[in-house]
Amino acid sequence: MILLTLDLGRIQMSHALSLDYIKIKDYTICPSRYKYSVSDKSHVDDKNTFYHNSMSFIYKSFYSSLVWSKNKPIEYLIDLYKKDVANIIGMSIPDDNKSINDVINTIINKIPIIINSIKYNKLVSINSLVDYDLSIDYILKNEFHIKFSGNVDFVHNFSDRDTWIFSAESSKRRDKVVDPDLLIYQAFLYSVKHKKPPSRVGSIHYSFPNNPTTYIELSTDNILGIIDKSYSVARDIHLGKFPTRPSGHCFSCRYKKICDDGSRFVFNKKAHSIFGDDDFSVDLL
Repeated sequence: MILLTLDLGRIQMSHALSLDYIKIKDYTICPSRYKYSVSDKSHVDDKNTFYHNSMSFIYKSFYSSLVWSKNKPIEYLIDLYKKDVANIIGMSIPDDNKSINDVINTIINKIPIIINSIKYNKLVSINSLVDYDLSIDYILKNEFHIKFSGNVDFVHNFSDRDTWIFSAESSKRRDKVVDPDLLIYQAFLYSVKHKKPPSRVGSIHYSFPNNPTTYIELSTDNILGIIDKSYSVARDIHLGKFPTRPSGHCFSCRYKKICDDGSRFVFNKKAHSIFGDDDFSVDLL
């Protein structure tokens, strides 16, 4: 059994701070990147695309509408989706380079694969949950208030001692898996919220119905490691520590054009690849 002991005394905050796994990861990569991201109102949430909302509808309908108990679950779920597709379009943003009809056809073609994968691997229980909110709040002596937020795609409660949590992976590459640290972060939230850890944690690949599941090892050490990282990030944010940490991540960072240190790092790396001079560097004005 995994036992958790949380030391909150190191962090004192007067206002609530909301952190999720992406924010924690952004800060760990580069505190400046985190600072830019929390003030960026132009960034579009790719989880609100028509494709993502369609997949969410399929999963939620399968479990919450007890589609799995129907005589013809595939046909039943396709019919449900077609009836509700107009509402899904209305609440979504467009997908890049994909027409609405392309997305609809993709979803309909995935439904048999999803259902057969769930049946084959017995990933269903009476108490299965979809897009489950794992968010937890901590308040310490009216001085510290932090919200760790997050959702997990699936929770399967087979018994009081047997709970599986999964994140979905839709890539067509079998070697692409959900970030293990994200899975451990979700296990941390679940453990605190329910006062017991899940018995299994992993990702599920619906593009590979004969072998869809990848599990990770869950231990006290790796959960406490995520907790340590999360509270360390919260403490440094509270103290206003936002240094820039130039690295290879700068090349793909969406804020590199407004970050002097990041721009300088990228420019010098590109220049070095051309001129091959270790002493070559440029300071941007």
